[in-house]
Amino acid sequence: MSGLVPGLLVPAALSNSIAPYAAVMGFGFLIGVAGHVIHSRLLIITGIVIVGVLSAYIVFGLAKIY
Repeated sequence: MSGLVPGLLVPAALSNSIAPYAAVMGFGFLIGVAGHVIHSRLLIITGIVIVGVLSAYIVFGLAKIY
């Protein structure tokens, strides 16, 4: 799980567009919903971590740049 989040954030971090961030956020929500559907706590936690890390990166990482 720890390798998945940085692997998704690196391409988004290198882009100037909002589209990669939206795609990663959507992927996190999709993983979380899939976890709820099949009752998998690991998938639910993974989705929450992806969305949380991306949200924190946008707030604390990108806010300092712009």
